[in-house]
Amino acid sequence: MSNEHIRKSIDFYVKLNKPGYAILLSGAWGAGKTYFITHHLPPDTYHYISLFGLHSVDDIYAAVYSSMHPKKNIIKRFTRSTKDVEIGYGGLSLALGDFPDSLANSIMREKVESSKVIIFDDLERSTINTKEILGAINKYVEHHGCRVIAIAHDEELSLDLTNTKEKIIGLTLKVTPDIHNIYSEFTKDFRFNNLHKLQKLKLAEIFLSSGCQSLRILKHTIEDTVLLLDGIDKKLSLNEGAMVEALSIFIALNIEYRMGNIKENDLIDRNSQIRAHALSQIRLSSATPKEENKEPVISQLKNKYNPVNLTTKIISDKDLINALFNGHYNFDGINQSISRSSHFVKNNEKTSTWNVIFNFDTVDDITLEKAILKLNEELSELYYTSIGEILHVFHMKYFMAEIGAENNSFDEVDKICKTYIINLLNKNLLPTPFEDNFLDGHFRDSYMACAFICYDSYRERVEFIKEFISEQQFSALRKKYPQISNELLDTLKFNPESFCGLISSDYSVKGKYLDYDVMSQVNVVNFVTTWLDLPRKYWRKITDALEYRYGSGRYNNDLANEQKWIKDVINELESRASTVTGFERFRIRRIVPNIPEASQA
Repeated sequence: MSNEHIRKSIDFYVKLNKPGYAILLSGAWGAGKTYFITHHLPPDTYHYISLFGLHSVDDIYAAVYSSMHPKKNIIKRFTRSTKDVEIGYGGLSLALGDFPDSLANSIMREKVESSKVIIFDDLERSTINTKEILGAINKYVEHHGCRVIAIAHDEELSLDLTNTKEKIIGLTLKVTPDIHNIYSEFTKDFRFNNLHKLQKLKLAEIFLSSGCQSLRILKHTIEDTVLLLDGIDKKLSLNEGAMVEALSIFIALNIEYRMGNIKENDLIDRNSQIRAHALSQIRLSSATPKEENKEPVISQLKNKYNPVNLTTKIISDKDLINALFNGHYNFDGINQSISRSSHFVKNNEKTSTWNVIFNFDTVDDITLEKAILKLNEELSELYYTSIGEILHVFHMKYFMAEIGAENNSFDEVDKICKTYIINLLNKNLLPTPFEDNFLDGHFRDSYMACAFICYDSYRERVEFIKEFISEQQFSALRKKYPQISNELLDTLKFNPESFCGLISSDYSVKGKYLDYDVMSQVNVVNFVTTWLDLPRKYWRKITDALEYRYGSGRYNNDLANEQKWIKDVINELESRASTVTGFERFRIRRIVPNIPEASQA
C-alpha cells in the first residue's frame, strides 16, 4: 500500500519515550501531507500547530501553550508581547500582560506536557527565520522530550531543515499521494453516486498518468467532473461509452489546465495540430526553421494519457475552452455535441462522404478510393450547400493535393473551390449570411464535431476561400433584396416598432439589417407614404431609427449604396411638407431625418 512504510515509521516514532529527534514530512505541494498525518493519528494523540501568520518564536510557544492548556488559557491573538494570553493555576486566571515579558515567555516555554505529539505545519507560510523555527523544535525535542513532526510543503525549506548542523531532524519521510484511497475518500458522499456508476471511467488512473501529486487538483477535478456529468441529459448519460469518452478527455485536460500546462490555443483543432506535426516530421525541407517543428503540447499529452482520446470532438473545442478556462458550462452545446457523436449515430444513418475520407486512418483502401470518386461526383452535382460541410470538402481537396492523393495543384484546388461557390450562387443554392452564419462565428475551424484538416502549406489559401465564400454569401443576399424590401414595407405598415428594430437596433440588440444596404431597393414614394399613413405616435420612431442607421460611419461605409436613397427620402418628405400648411407641414418637417452627411453638397 502507498506510504505504508511512512505509517510504520510514524507508529514506531510516537511510541518512543523522549526520542531526541524530530520527523520531517516532505513531498510535493498539495500531495496531502497534512491530510495524511492528521488522518493517520487519532485526533486526541497530537497537538496540531499551524505556523501560518506567525511572526516570532514567542508566537510559536504561545500557540503550543494554547493547544496544551485549552482550559487554562484564552488566546485572543498572538502578538510579540503575548499580553493577550492568560494562564491559570487552580482556578486562578491571570493575563500574561500583567507579567513582565520575560516571565510570561518563560512560563509558556517551560509549562509543557509531552504526552502528545506536536505537529508543526505551514512552516513556509510564516515569516519566522528557519533557524529560529529549528530552535523552537529543538527546545521541545531535547529539553522537554517531546515527539515533534514538522511538515514542509516547500522543497527548499525541506533542504534547509534537513541540512542543519544540529541534526534536529532525525528522519525525513517523503509522502506520495495514495490516489486510489484518497479518491475513494473524496467521493464517498452521495453526490458522487452517478460518477461511481460509470465503472469504466478510470478517473484515478487518468490522474496518476498526469504525474500530478496535488490532492487539491484531484479534488477540484473530481468536483468539476461531477458538475459536467450532472448537466448532461439523462438519456445521454445512460450511454456509458459516450460518458467515458467525454469525461475522460475533460478530466485529462482539466488536470493539465490546473497544472498550468495548457493554453486555449492548445485545445483548438487538436487533431490538425498532431497531423501537421507528423507531416512536418517526414518532410525533408532544410529551410523549415527548427522551432516550427516543435511538437505541439497536445501531441505530447496524447502519449501521456494513452488510451484517452484527446482529439475527440465529443465535446466541441469552444465548449471545452469555456468550461476549463472560463468556468462556463454550455450544457446545450455540450449535449448537442455528445448526441451527434458516433455513440448515438444509428448504423443505418448515412455517413457523409467527406467524413469517410476524414477517417482515412481506419478506412480500408477500397472504401477510401470509392469515397474520393464519390466526393468529386458530389462536387459536380452541387451536393453540399451547408457552409461547414463545404469547408470540410474544400479542406479535404487541399489535403489530398498536399499528400499526392489527387493530381491537383493548390492553384487547381483554388479554382475548384471558387467555381463550386459561384455555381451554387448562380443556381440560388448558396445560403445567405442569415441562412447560414457559420463564418460569422468565433470557432470557424471545425464543423459537426470534426476539425478541418488544415496544414500550414495551404492555410492562407483556405482563409482566402473563406473570405470568398463570405463575399458570395453577401451576393446571394443582394439577390434577395427585392423580396426583402417588400417584406420591410409590410413590416413598416403593420408593425412599425419591429421595422425599427430590423433596420437599426432594439434595446442595444443589433438590427438584422443594420449593416446591409437593403433599403436601397425600397421604393422611396411607397416608403414615405406608408410612413405618413402610420399613427403619428410612430412618426418620430421611424426618424430615430433612420438617424441611428446612418450614424457611426455606416453612411460612408457599409451603407454607402443607400446614400442616394436616404437623400431621396428627405427630399420626398420636404416635397410632401410643401403641399400642406399649418400643423401638418410643421409635423412633417419635424420628422425629416437629420443626417449631416446627406445634407452636404
